[in-house]
Amino acid sequence: MSFLKGLRGDPEKSAAKHETRATQFEKREEEARAAAEWVAAAKDYTKIPDLKRARDCYLRAAQLFQVSGDSSDEEASLWKASNLALEEEDYETTSEIFDRLIHLATRLKNNHLLFRTLALKTLALIAANKLSKAKATFNLVNKVKERLGSKESKNPLFVIAQALVKRFIDGEAAPISKIPEKVPESDTVNQLITRLITTYRATEDASLSLSLQKVKTPIRGTITGQCKLKSSVALSLLETNLLTPSSISLTQPLLFKEKSGTKLNATFALEANLPGEFQIGPAYVVLELENQRFQLKSNSAPLSVAAAKPRIYAEVQTSSEIYSQEEFELVLRVKNESHGDASEVTLRVILPPSLRLQTGTLEKRIVTLPSQQEVHFPLFLIASKIGAHEGSIDLEYKGASRRRRKETNPFTVTVKRRKRKHKN
Repeated sequence: MSFLKGLRGDPEKSAAKHETRATQFEKREEEARAAAEWVAAAKDYTKIPDLKRARDCYLRAAQLFQVSGDSSDEEASLWKASNLALEEEDYETTSEIFDRLIHLATRLKNNHLLFRTLALKTLALIAANKLSKAKATFNLVNKVKERLGSKESKNPLFVIAQALVKRFIDGEAAPISKIPEKVPESDTVNQLITRLITTYRATEDASLSLSLQKVKTPIRGTITGQCKLKSSVALSLLETNLLTPSSISLTQPLLFKEKSGTKLNATFALEANLPGEFQIGPAYVVLELENQRFQLKSNSAPLSVAAAKPRIYAEVQTSSEIYSQEEFELVLRVKNESHGDASEVTLRVILPPSLRLQTGTLEKRIVTLPSQQEVHFPLFLIASKIGAHEGSIDLEYKGASRRRRKETNPFTVTVKRRKRKHKN
């Protein structure tokens, strides 16, 4: 009796004794008795306190309860392990334990347990600053809620998780409805909720706004904008992201001059590659307050991009020297120097009487001449006399407005006297 009394007075020795007995029962494949010993060891470790060791004992017990088919004690052991992890503020481990509870709920087809655990896992992931995983987990909460019915939308745990996801991850404005400060859960869960709600309240008035210097611009024109962050408490800036349509290039990234404060400003620059009506943004920023991260989302800004008017230039290129009565090549070069496409392009070369066409055609038609593209047409001519010969190129084409444009590009060809051949 005195020996047992000594063990009861020394939690560390008592825990070691229970671990030894648990190991012996496991070797004899007596899982239920082994699990009970692990639970007893966990309770002793909690008294020391050695919370990590206690948590490991509860997890081992849960594994053995599962083997023995005791789902009730398995669930109880997992909840105790999760509370110990929460007490140490080890939110990633808490999330992993919740995964085991989720598997248990799935095995038992218990939607209420699944709903509760997924909601708690969402909070643990937010506290662990795993925002994308928290969002994915909350999406699963919503799916289970649909199976359980609309009544669960008033569940205090769901209301808190929904508000925190909407604010911390989606970056939306704080909801007007009141958020519960406590839930019918353990003290450690409510301590977690209190921690998150405190950050939530402190950043409730934080806002992010996006604006453009001009809301209308020609294609390929530079668009500058500004992003402003306002908060009543100083926040640390960790990440920035600006969403733009695929046809809008970000030529200058969203860059904040300062990385912390209550008022932060950033500038950016864009370039449009296609005409049309677009929405720039929203912008997202990841912030931190006392080691808790959250995300803010800005508004979107409308942008109208006008199609560029095509501008076609035509010229002729010749060989370095042209002699009378000798055939020479005249290359007709047509280029669209704008950022807008041209269509139904017609070119007519007007030659003076002193220049005679030998090969080629004086009229060309192009269905579409894209921006920054050019085409060449060769003409072969003979000059009947020396001197400067003036001709022109008449252009007609349409742009995005379908209005027909007409232009004339003059050119000059200088012809030299043909060289005489000396007789020997």
